[in-house]
Amino acid sequence: MKFAPVLTFKEIADNTSEKEKEKKLEDRSRWTQFFNAIVADYFLGIDLKAYHRDFIPGRDRLDCYVPASGVFNCGGRVVGKRKGKKKKKKDGENNEAAKVKMQESQKGCGRNWNSDRTLVKFVCFINENEMKGGHCKLLVDLREFGQRCGHCTMHYENPSFNDTCIRAMLNWLLYTILEAIFNIVDNSIEINLDDLKIHSSRRRPRRKIVANGEGERKGFEGNHDTINCEACEYGKPCGIHRSKIKRKKNKNKNAAPVNTSNNTLP
Repeated sequence: MKFAPVLTFKEIADNTSEKEKEKKLEDRSRWTQFFNAIVADYFLGIDLKAYHRDFIPGRDRLDCYVPASGVFNCGGRVVGKRKGKKKKKKDGENNEAAKVKMQESQKGCGRNWNSDRTLVKFVCFINENEMKGGHCKLLVDLREFGQRCGHCTMHYENPSFNDTCIRAMLNWLLYTILEAIFNIVDNSIEINLDDLKIHSSRRRPRRKIVANGEGERKGFEGNHDTINCEACEYGKPCGIHRSKIKRKKNKNKNAAPVNTSNNTLP
């Protein structure tokens, strides 16, 4: 069977500012361009014979977490209007001042920062009933975990990646898909761990020598702001690569059970 990988994204929120929406669309265009050149082109002309014994299409999905170096910008977002009964304004000037103050607080301070612990999640699943040009769809949903500025706004900013970083993440994704879903190990796929900025969970703390000669614990190299990290809030392995086959949630409880007796492709 032949497969056609397709990259999908989460819908952009309605309260996203025009500037931030334009940036997201530009980033997604770059992601799609590199995905088609690296992942989709790899599957062109390849006829796969079987799935991995631990992967059942339609039942299982592959979650692939890839840490990398990302860039963030505090840009703010538009605040949506609250629905409810309209209250009578007591003081027009005070209400107007409060409105201006809230708008200013949502603009963002424009601060930029880099993080080597930026986490990207790829969710891969196959539905043999969905076809694209005679090929079975291999759907890959991209999820970027954001970080907060910590100084002004309280929402998460989405990261941006350079071209080298995107190529490294997609090469890692391609290698993981082949190994976890199709039981294929292709060592010709180039993966540079320095580009991914993958850290070990066991790192030695740096020590600073003080005037009296005693050692003072300075902290781990590459300190990470866990309070303002979305991945850390959800308990994700921030800074560590991980991939796992998980059973896909079935929204239709009355659906027929999946046949798991044979993983051979037709």
